[in-house]
Amino acid sequence: MATPVTKARLRAYLVLKQEIDNQIERLTRMRASLEDASHEGMSEIQHLKYVDDRIGATLARIEKLEKSITFNIAKAKIEEAVIEKAIGLMAYPQEKQILHLKYIDNLSWEEVSEALYGKYRDYNDNLENYNRSMYYLHGRALLHIEVVSGGMN
Repeated sequence: MATPVTKARLRAYLVLKQEIDNQIERLTRMRASLEDASHEGMSEIQHLKYVDDRIGATLARIEKLEKSITFNIAKAKIEEAVIEKAIGLMAYPQEKQILHLKYIDNLSWEEVSEALYGKYRDYNDNLENYNRSMYYLHGRALLHIEVVSGGMN
């Protein structure tokens, strides 16, 4: 029997995606720092040794970070496939939609609310009611995805 898709598992998936984004930003900064390897006030020999040491250390950190990113992306793809499969087994389209919007598309609650109910003319006037409806729908979807995913193989 498979491990069911629970609220904690969905949250962990979102955290993993955020970690990947953070790692990619860090990698970009590290690569940019390679371009700025000069240091004023040193003799040419000191400067060359400093640059050599700094570049070597940075390249080693970059390589380690790239491996970590690759590993995390592979983990995220596997987890996304499991979540997508579980969502596909669910019966109610609105429940599927809210889980896709929140966890696969990684939208904020405000964006989810707008996507679900923004088409209604009274959306802005009744935002609190629509948000309450959204959270209720989300809770129901969490219960159902756990049930359907518990029997997945």
